[in-house]
Amino acid sequence: MAVTLVMANQGWIPFELAAAMVLGENIGTTITANLAAIVANVYAKRAARAHFVFNVAGVLWMLVVFVPVIHGIDKYMSLAMGVSPLVQASAIPIGLAIFHTTFNIANTVIMVGLTPKIADLVTRMVPSKGDDEEFHLEFMARNIFPTPEISIMEARKEVAKFASVTINMSGFAHRLITKKDEKSRKKLMDRMKKYESITDRMEIEISNFLSKVAEGNISEDSSRKIRSLLSNANDLERIGDLFYQVALVIERQLERGDWFQKEQLKSLDRIYSLLNQSMQIMQENLSSNSDEIDLIAAMQKERELNAVRNELRRDYLKKVETGEYDVKDSMRYIELVNAAEKIGDHVINVSETLSGQVLSK
Repeated sequence: MAVTLVMANQGWIPFELAAAMVLGENIGTTITANLAAIVANVYAKRAARAHFVFNVAGVLWMLVVFVPVIHGIDKYMSLAMGVSPLVQASAIPIGLAIFHTTFNIANTVIMVGLTPKIADLVTRMVPSKGDDEEFHLEFMARNIFPTPEISIMEARKEVAKFASVTINMSGFAHRLITKKDEKSRKKLMDRMKKYESITDRMEIEISNFLSKVAEGNISEDSSRKIRSLLSNANDLERIGDLFYQVALVIERQLERGDWFQKEQLKSLDRIYSLLNQSMQIMQENLSSNSDEIDLIAAMQKERELNAVRNELRRDYLKKVETGEYDVKDSMRYIELVNAAEKIGDHVINVSETLSGQVLSK
C-alpha cells in the first residue's frame, strides 16, 4: 500500500490503476495468514480461509461497481477539496485513502450478515479430519496460547476426539464378538492394535500439552479444568488398553477353534451394546459445557451395566456348578463380561470428572 501511494504521488500510475492495485493488495494480504496457518490447528486454518473468502468476495462485488465508485470519489473530492485524483497526481494518495477506507467499511457492513454462510463455506473448505486411522492432533496448536482458557478449550476438543477413537474400538470389539465368520476379522484385529497405539500417543500428547499450560500463570478454575482433562485422558487411554485386551481374548478363543455358545454370544451382545450406549453418553458429555453434562443418564447406564454383569456372572457360576459350562472352555467368555464392566467404570469416571461430582454407584 505504501509503495502504491508513492507511485501514485509521483504520477507514475493513474488513480484507476492505483485503486485496482489496492484491491489486489487486499487479497494479497491474506497470504500471510494462510501461510501461518499451515502448521496450525483446524480452527486457525478456517480463520485464515475466512480472511481470504472475505476479501476475495469484497473485491468481486467492488469490481462490479468499480467505475461508479472511482467517479464518485473524484466528484466528492472535486466538490469538497477542489482537487481531482483523475487529473492531479498529488490528489491521488488522498483519493486512495478514501477508496481503501470506503471499501473496507462497506465490505464489513455487507459481509457481517453473511457470517454464518462464510463459516459454513470455510468449514467445507477445511473439514475436520474424520479419519482416525492415522495419529494426528487436530485441535491443539503447536504453541501454547498466552490465554490459558483458549489452550484448555482446544485440549477439551482433542479429548472429545479421543473419546470418538475409543468408541470406534468399541464398535470393532462388538463386531469381533458377534460376527465370527466375518472375512475382515484379521483386518479388524490389526485395526484394534493400531487404534490402541493411537490412544497411547494421544494421551501422551494431550498430557504434555496440558502440563505446559499448567506451567503458566493460571487461575484455580483453569487448574481444576486441567486436572479434569488429564484424568479424562488417562481414563480414555485405559479404555483403549482394555479394548485391545478384549481383542486378544477373542483372538485366543479363535486360535482354540472353539467359538462361544449361542447363549453366551447373546449375553455378550447385550452387555457390549449397553457399553456402547454408555460411551455415547460419555462423548456427548465431553462435547457439552460443564453445566450441561448429563451425569444422571451416565450413572443410570453404568448401573444397568453393573446389573447385567452381576446377572451374567451369577448365571455363569450356576452353569459351571451344574456342569453346563466347562470352566476351561468358558473362561474367556467371563473375561469378556468382566472387561465390559471394567471399561464401563472408566467411562463413568470421565463424566464424573467433567461434572466435578461423584454419585453413589
